[in-house]
Amino acid sequence: MVARHEILRTRFAPRDGELMQRVEGTPAASEVLVERLDPADDPEQALAEIERRELHRRFDLARGPLFQVTHVTGVGPDDVLTLSMHHIVCDAVSVAIFTEEVLKAYALRRESLPKPAIQHGDYALWLRDLGDRGLLDPSRAYWQEKLKDGVPTLRLRTDRPRGPVKSFTGAVFHGVIDEALAARARELCLAEGVTLFTLLHSAMVLTLHNRTGQTDLCLGTLSTGREFSRHLEPQIGFLANTLALRTTFSADTTFRELLATARAEFLESHAHQLYPLELLADVVPRPEPGHGFLFDVLLVLHDRGDLEERVRRATGVDIALRERRECVAKFDLTFNFASRAGRVEAMVEFDPDLYDEESVVLLWRRFAALLAEVVDAPGRRLSEYSGKVEEERIAAARHEIDFDF
Repeated sequence: MVARHEILRTRFAPRDGELMQRVEGTPAASEVLVERLDPADDPEQALAEIERRELHRRFDLARGPLFQVTHVTGVGPDDVLTLSMHHIVCDAVSVAIFTEEVLKAYALRRESLPKPAIQHGDYALWLRDLGDRGLLDPSRAYWQEKLKDGVPTLRLRTDRPRGPVKSFTGAVFHGVIDEALAARARELCLAEGVTLFTLLHSAMVLTLHNRTGQTDLCLGTLSTGREFSRHLEPQIGFLANTLALRTTFSADTTFRELLATARAEFLESHAHQLYPLELLADVVPRPEPGHGFLFDVLLVLHDRGDLEERVRRATGVDIALRERRECVAKFDLTFNFASRAGRVEAMVEFDPDLYDEESVVLLWRRFAALLAEVVDAPGRRLSEYSGKVEEERIAAARHEIDFDF
């Protein structure tokens, strides 16, 4: 893997005040840590400690390596492989590519795989060339105009006061949209000519509107950055681009109209994805203390399908992805969606400094309830959807107070 992908043997060191890349010419042997669990220990607790250690692993950008593989044995009939990578050399798609290629080489008993047609450095030079020739200027102008007055601050209630600086401590909740609801959702997408992402994004906008009353909301998402060439599809590296999706509507807007608005907003923003939004930090008005630069909620639909099934078909190796319970929370809430076996699964990362898990679970249940409402009746006005979970409907019938969150 290190020989195949230059980015895995790239180091980053300052030179003349700038961080410069240096690719090691000869792949160094990458050490795989091997840990055998003590039979007397609780395996789940021991694994959780290893995962927590790897989550907070520090990497030396100048010396490398910038990833670490750990092989854990003694868990039971199966072994566990953990992978930790610095974000400067990977994104979510990269982790899936790395996993597939390692297991493919393992299953085929190959010492190496053919090198890709281009390397991450070629992609970086291509981007720089676009900038040097002024080809990114229209995208810069687009984002400057769109964000010149700043974006609305999300007023979603928190369980604790927001501090002036984020700690980036994170926790994880796992939710599922069952097969029946997922099938109805896909039918609505087909009927309305929108993608599943647009439907999920619109349902999340409705959920946040339902809880805050706000009619101007900005959520974030990521594009893979790999659609410009087939040679980019197998690339490991940080190619993802951040998009700020701002949606303006009214309580009288129908959900069908919201879908059309969200679709147009995504297509327009996606066309300008190559311009890095962080370069606008000195142009866009500063957010309120403790809030994100452009948004506090990120929503991503991972489109590489069922990794476990794909690996099994390609290699004959059975793997199971472990559910994470901790993370680094870059935003208040991050909804990672993925289609799997007919369902839509979600890994929800949240900031425990702001939210209790019970509040996040309740928000997720309201989202699922609203999704069920809109797929059955997309022509209703947004103000006509309740999004109430069962406990709230019972309380309302008894004339009791509504839940606050």
